[in-house]
Amino acid sequence: MFEEYFQDKLIEFSEHHVANFVVQHLISNCKDEDLFNKILEELSSSFEYLLFQNRAGVIAKLVQVCLLFNKSQKKVMESLKAAFRIDSPEKRKKFLKMILYMRPSEQVEGQVDYLRVQVQGALMLQYLFSYEEAENQILCEGIHSLDTETLMKWIHDPSCSRVIEAYFDSVTVSSKSKKKMLHTLQGKYSDMAKDKYASHLIDKCWKASDIQLKEKIAEELVQQERELMDNFYGKFILRNCKIELFKRRKQEWMQLEKGIDKKKEMLKELF
Repeated sequence: MFEEYFQDKLIEFSEHHVANFVVQHLISNCKDEDLFNKILEELSSSFEYLLFQNRAGVIAKLVQVCLLFNKSQKKVMESLKAAFRIDSPEKRKKFLKMILYMRPSEQVEGQVDYLRVQVQGALMLQYLFSYEEAENQILCEGIHSLDTETLMKWIHDPSCSRVIEAYFDSVTVSSKSKKKMLHTLQGKYSDMAKDKYASHLIDKCWKASDIQLKEKIAEELVQQERELMDNFYGKFILRNCKIELFKRRKQEWMQLEKGIDKKKEMLKELF
C-alpha cells in the first residue's frame, strides 16, 4: 500500500486539507521501523512548511509514533530544530515556546499574552519529553529559562499544565532537572492547590520529590490548611499529601513516605 499509493507523494498529501488525515492514520498505524524511517525521511525536509501552514497534525503524529523507535528520535528532533531555525543558544532557550505557540523565534520574545497556545504544539511537547534524555535536554533548558510569571501562567492553563505534567512524568528527564524545578515552585504550592489544573501538577511534584522536599511542601500546605479545606481542589491535595497525619504524627508520616519512595526506587530498578 505504501509503495504503490503513498511513496513520493507524502508531501503532496500532507499539504491537502483532507488527505493529510489519511497520512496521519498511515503514520499512526506504522509498526515497522524501516517503513517509519522512509516516511520520516520523505517528510523531514517539509517540517517547516507543514508546521506553519496548519498541517502540524502530521508532524505531531510523527513525533508520537517515534516513541516506538528510539533510533529515529534524533532525526525528528533535528528536523524540528531545522524547522524552527535553532542556530544559537538564545534560540535553544526559546525552542519550547516556539513549539507551544507554533511561532518563529522573533514572535516569542518576552511576554507572549497575545499568542494562543496551539493544541498540536502542546501535544508534541508532551510526547517529546518522553524522548531520550539527549533529545529532550533542550526542552528542559527551555522550562528552566521561563520567568516566574510565565511559568505560573502555564501551570494554571489547561493545555500548558499538561506539558509541565509530562515533564515531571517523564522517566528520561533527570532527577536533577526535576529537583531544580521543584525548588523554583517553593512558596507557590498553596496557590497551585486551589486551582483546577495546577492542583493536578502538585500530585506530579509530590511523586517526583524526595522526603526533604515533601516535608517542605507539606509545611507550606499546613500554613494555608483552613483555606485549602474550604476549596474544592485544595481539600483533595491535603488528603493526597496526608497533611492531617503530618501535623499529628510527623514521624509516622515520614516513615510512610520513605516506604513509598523506597518502593518507587525498587520498581525503577526492575523496569
